[in-house]
Amino acid sequence: MSRTIYIKSEGNARPKKVTDFEGTTFGELKNHVTDVNFENANVIIHSTKTTLFDDTSLIPTEGDVILLVVPSQMKAGNDELQVSDTDEFSDLTECYNELVEASARFNDALGAVGRLIVEDEENVEVGGSTLAEINRAFRSFLGK
Repeated sequence: MSRTIYIKSEGNARPKKVTDFEGTTFGELKNHVTDVNFENANVIIHSTKTTLFDDTSLIPTEGDVILLVVPSQMKAGNDELQVSDTDEFSDLTECYNELVEASARFNDALGAVGRLIVEDEENVEVGGSTLAEINRAFRSFLGK
């Protein structure tokens, strides 16, 4: 069994890399990795979004594993994890905004190409016919 376990916890810029762990349960991992504070935290397997609830919770034995250690209490008096306060949420929001902007630019470019083709359909040749002839034949075929 060859795998690497990456443990990403709050306050650590880089995930902790564990390569010498042969166990299968969360309890065994906690005993093996003593320099990570798992107390008062939710530990989530990134690939499956599964939370390791107790010491008997199983950790995947195949392939690399990324564990996210998230404090179970983000703010005083608030027992709920605020997703919007996590780095992952910020990263996803940034990626989403970039995707929306790229999509808008693509749609603008596609519209410009479509307008250019329609405006000049008498001069655009496809095979031995103009685009205008193809459009007329297609409309006739559709009965319009």
